[in-house]
Formats: sequence, structure tokens, C-alpha cells
Amino acid sequence: MQGDGKGRAPRVRWGSALRRLAGAGLLTATAACGAGGGTPASRAPDPAAVPERVSAEEAVEVFDSAWSRIYHTYYDTTFNGIDWVAVGDELRPAARDAGTADSLRAVITTMLERLGESHFVVVPARVADALDPDSVRGTAGEPGDVGVAIRVVDGALVVTAVRPDGPADRAGVRPGWAVAAIDGEPATEILTVLDELPGERRLAEARIAWAVEARLAGSVADTIVVRFETGRGETLERPLVSGPVPGTPVRFGNLPTMFADLRWREVPLRDGCAGVIAFDVWMTPILPRLETAVQELRHCRGVVLDIRGNPGGVAGMVMSVSGWFMDERRPLGRLITRQNELRLVSMPRRVTSTGEAVRPFDGPLALLVDGQSMSTSEIFAAGLQEVGRARVFGETSGGQALPAMMMRLPNDDVLMYVFANLVTPDGVRIEGRGVVPDRTVPYDREQLLAGQDAALAAALEWIDSHAGAERADQH
Repeated sequence: MQGDGKGRAPRVRWGSALRRLAGAGLLTATAACGAGGGTPASRAPDPAAVPERVSAEEAVEVFDSAWSRIYHTYYDTTFNGIDWVAVGDELRPAARDAGTADSLRAVITTMLERLGESHFVVVPARVADALDPDSVRGTAGEPGDVGVAIRVVDGALVVTAVRPDGPADRAGVRPGWAVAAIDGEPATEILTVLDELPGERRLAEARIAWAVEARLAGSVADTIVVRFETGRGETLERPLVSGPVPGTPVRFGNLPTMFADLRWREVPLRDGCAGVIAFDVWMTPILPRLETAVQELRHCRGVVLDIRGNPGGVAGMVMSVSGWFMDERRPLGRLITRQNELRLVSMPRRVTSTGEAVRPFDGPLALLVDGQSMSTSEIFAAGLQEVGRARVFGETSGGQALPAMMMRLPNDDVLMYVFANLVTPDGVRIEGRGVVPDRTVPYDREQLLAGQDAALAAALEWIDSHAGAERADQH
């Protein structure tokens, strides 16, 4: 997206922008690819761009390629009771007559939506190829970050977290503030689109929050003027200059570049401490930092893994990450394809990367999830919850948990498609349901304004109670 020469992105009406995103499948792609600190290098299509023409023959070739891949690989040979051959016959004429690449993507998206499941997405080639992970970091035009997390809370777009020393923090933005306008466009307009987005309210709110985060972030060096309602009767305007996205750029298959970042800190308890580890996406660059974090926090009473807003990544990582917290091999989930079944099993960590003998951390483990915790985050949370290794706090997760693969279509667009069903060790299906916390702690704007993270506080209280029980046993 081109700016206006003054460091500011062009204005885009919220309603039309979100309808365009939903129609192109990009909002669904965001749920699968990453957001916030793990934002993929995807941008809304430029409304001023010249439509890319596509011939009838090319359109049918692309449509049939997508239809055929699903026909031959979808885990359910009944296609959820849908006549997949009839769907192809019905929509193929619309694909033939599409005329433009965007219209063709809309037809394919309509086909994918018939299955009613997550992780069926068409990602335009220009989006998938938008950023080379080996490119120079922090350059103008690269996806940016202002360091805020946004959630829909009580009908408002509320800042739920501010990254320390990020652009928003330096501008004085605080948790609990609500976005009132971005570059003069009222944010209330975006909320009117909620009822138009496909899927249930929880998923629609997650998509909108991600879209707002992406709009706020812009590109590196963009200036975005945001009007906030402080919750104390004030309205303040803050110019936010977008900086580089934290973390390591990484590509997974044909998906856009994501940024993998992991952070940790100690939080004091009544006696001792708890470690808090947060990471934005399930990609292998986090693993060395996770090892360091666990080693540095090993003296603490318990650990909190914060995977709120984490949209997933490499499903197999649940085995290695759980190994830092589980001392025996336990099943965490099953991926069921047409041909076979893959079991995800914890892999206890017995040695560090430097060859030092070590045991998994055996103290209380809490997980924080919310409606933007999806895919691999849900596999991990559901598995550890079911085997009794972790207690889950926060809000019900997104229920977008099916494993997917990617392929290039003949026009170089990327088709993300589901190839397996996912169930917990006891056979519970997470798709559509989500991970239900052991203790539900919704976002509360008044608590955010008071500087309190209610879900984290509940998790720390639970860890502290375990520590208290240990102290009592010792006496």
C-alpha cells in the first residue's frame, strides 16, 4: 500500500476494507498465519490498483486445481455431507466468467466456505510473496508494529496490552484505552461489520481485532494518528510511528513471512516467584529462547505460558515445547487423515542444547488463552489440560484447530487446505468448540485501566496457592 508522501497510509473506509478482506479470505488467513507480534507480511489490497485480468481457461484451471486437491486429500470422504462434485459443477461456470483474479478468488473462497471449517484459505500471490525474510529489517515498506494488542471488549476496540518501550508505550498509550478513530476514520464503523463476517461472533471479533492491529501497525516509518478514549472522560489523539516487528522473520511453506518472538520475566509471589513466558507464533526460532527462559526461571515456584493472541504455526512443536514441562511421554492429540493417524506425544527434555543433563520443569503450569489463541495454540492447551499437566485461564479459544497444508495454484496464489481432523487424546474435537478454560477470566476494561491483567493475576494466584500448600506440607 502506498502512502501519501507524508509518512501516512491512505485512508480506507472501515466497512469497505473489511468486506474486501473478508471476500478475499485474508482475514481467515490472518487467523492461520499470525497477527500482532507475529504479523504476516500481508496487506489489504490497494483499492486503486488495476484489477488483474484472468482468461476463462486460466480461471477454470486454477479453480479445478483447488477443487481437485481438496477432493483427493480432505480427511472426511463424505465432505461433511456435501456433494463435492456438485459444488464444483455449480461454481465452475462462475469461475470461468470471473474475469479478474480477485473475482476468481471470491468464487474459490465461496467453494471453500461450503465445508464450514477453518484453515481453508486462498492467499494471493502478491501477499504470499510480499516479504523476503532475508531482507534488511526495519526498512520503509516492511510490515510495521506499534506494540499494542487490541480486543473487542464490551462493544469497543480496547487496548489490552502495550509492549514496553514500543511506539505506543512511548506515546503514552495505556491498556484499557479504546480506539475511537484511526487517521480520522471512526472505529465505530468497523464494529458494524461484525454481523456481516462469516462464522460466530467470537471468531468475527478476533478477525476484526486483528484487522485493527494491522491497520494501526502499517509499515515501518508510517505515522498513524489514533484518537483514543481513555475511559476517564478524556479523548486524546496520539501520532504513532510504526517500527520494525519484534522477533525473527521466518517463512513456513508458501505462507507470508511471520515474526517469531518469545519473551519472559519473573513475577514475585508471597514466597519466591513465578515465571511468565509469552510467544507470538509457533515457529522454530522460539525454541532456543524457550530453553533459555526455562533454565533462567527454573528456580521459580511455577510458570505461566501466555499464548493469548497466538494464532498457531507448526503443529509438531507441541511435542518439543511440552517436553520442557512434562517428565513422561503422554499423548496430546491425534491428527486423523484419510490414510492414517498421527499421534502428537510429549517428548520430555533430558538434555540442553549444550549437552547438560536436565529435567523438565515440574512446578505448577498455567496457560493463558483467549479468542485469538488458535490452531497449534489450541492443540497444545487442550492436550496439556486434558492430561492434567496445566490449568487454563482466560477466555475460550478461537476453535480454529484443524491441521492444514499449502500448495501453489497455477496462478501462483497459495491454497491453504485442511488434510486432517484433530481430536484430543480422549477424542474431543476442538474445531468450532475451542479450548474452554478451567477458569474463565474475561477481559475487563476497568481492570485494564487500573493496570491489572485479570487472567494473569488469576493464574499467579493459583500458582501461589500451590506454593502455599507446599509450605504447609513442609511444616
